[in-house]
Amino acid sequence: MIKRLIVVLCFLSLILQIFFRYKLTLTRYFDVDEYAHLHWGYNILTGSIPYRDFFYIFPPYFLFPVAAIIAAFGRKAQTLIAVRGFIFLIQLAAYIALFLWARKLRGMLVALMALVIFIFLPLPSDKLLEIRPDLLATVLSIAGLLLFVKAYENKKAIIYFISGFLFSISLAIVPKTVFFLVPVTMVMFFRLNKSYLFFVLGVLLNFILVAFFFAASGKFLLALYLTTKLASDVTKVLASKFYMRPDIFFYPNDTFYGTPGISQTLIVNLIIYFVGIVWGIKNFVSSLSYTDDKKCVREFVFSATLMINLYAFVKIFPLKHLQYLIPVSPFVAFYFADLIVVIASIAKQSRPRLPRPLRGLAMTLIGLSSEIILVLIIGYLTYLSFIMFRYKSPWTNSAMIGKLNKLLTAIPQGEPVFDLTGETIFYPDGYYFCCLPYGQYQEALNFKFPDFKEDIERRGTKYVHIGRTDRLEVLPAVHARYIRENFKESEIAGILVKSEKKQ
Repeated sequence: MIKRLIVVLCFLSLILQIFFRYKLTLTRYFDVDEYAHLHWGYNILTGSIPYRDFFYIFPPYFLFPVAAIIAAFGRKAQTLIAVRGFIFLIQLAAYIALFLWARKLRGMLVALMALVIFIFLPLPSDKLLEIRPDLLATVLSIAGLLLFVKAYENKKAIIYFISGFLFSISLAIVPKTVFFLVPVTMVMFFRLNKSYLFFVLGVLLNFILVAFFFAASGKFLLALYLTTKLASDVTKVLASKFYMRPDIFFYPNDTFYGTPGISQTLIVNLIIYFVGIVWGIKNFVSSLSYTDDKKCVREFVFSATLMINLYAFVKIFPLKHLQYLIPVSPFVAFYFADLIVVIASIAKQSRPRLPRPLRGLAMTLIGLSSEIILVLIIGYLTYLSFIMFRYKSPWTNSAMIGKLNKLLTAIPQGEPVFDLTGETIFYPDGYYFCCLPYGQYQEALNFKFPDFKEDIERRGTKYVHIGRTDRLEVLPAVHARYIRENFKESEIAGILVKSEKKQ
């Protein structure tokens, strides 16, 4: 009876929490990175080619669905909400992927508990609702992991191929997901099988497609350089200037935790991460000792993925952006859920040393208490989710939507805009670089890019968007000086217009 109640409460909690996520996804303010991805997607739609026509240091795949949504909904501010809707669907896919993995490893109860915990987790929940490629790439990698294990257990070549294909799409969205491949590669190395060739073929297929896209841009070597060496150099330069500790997000911050100061959500988040990681390490060590080969592989692959992605976040990634915790958080949620269910199960099976007439009563009470604790955990996490939702709900995107509507009215369609934030979105680029503070890492830009003055004049750029604050300081000094000398403030907030030349 209590177990059924726990399952019902899990479903109720999931319905409420997913509703909270849905509302926040559609109404939350836009991060500056989101504008960049939206604008680059619009560039793709209008025929501009990454690497050749505009600066871009990622593989191109994420831009295609963004461009498709813009094409479907049109050049209007509400299209941004439609793209956020697409991101919400990716969140749902993440929940499904975690549920399937958890159910395979531990069964229905742990799977539901893992979802309740994952959706609650304050870190990195804000990044899950933003228009950025990290979540989609992570979901594809988690799905690829699951299919690899299924292929290993069932010896199905086609499933190996699909698994490899999903991994390669993930890499073609965010190359940082390469760490998901490490446990898979280790299994293939120590468990040799000819069927792995189908996995390799699946991986190679998208590599070939990306290489074809690079070649079609007419700048194959430049595209390869921008997405590999330069992308690495840029993060290293920024990390040297803006050092970020790995624990930077685990301190009081109302933006993340929904309440200021040392809050309940902060403390619970810390407990879940610490306990989940420790229990994950324990399971990683245990996975090496299983005699059942199939169980050994699935436990190893899942736990090793947590260890490797955690190590990458702490030691390998120069910058510790919050979105880099996305590949870690589902695994942390699973192992925390696993541990509390294990503790409840052990408590339920305990046999206290009491006189026989009292032993049965004591066992019943202990069993009920352990299950009631699970009920309380579900209720408490749902309550904390509501607290965060209520606190964050006023932080809406209505002002940003209103601003974009004004910009679309004030600036003629088709006019090139040199945009330092990407907020104008639906305009051609006024310069090769857009939406990025490229002056902060100009020493890493070791390739020949267009001369600023010549490119601005060639494109006929009459507008510069600097945003709510003057971002000219994030440009190279020469570029900033040219803008100050040749552009002036306009009646449109945040927009500079080209000055008329003196006769």
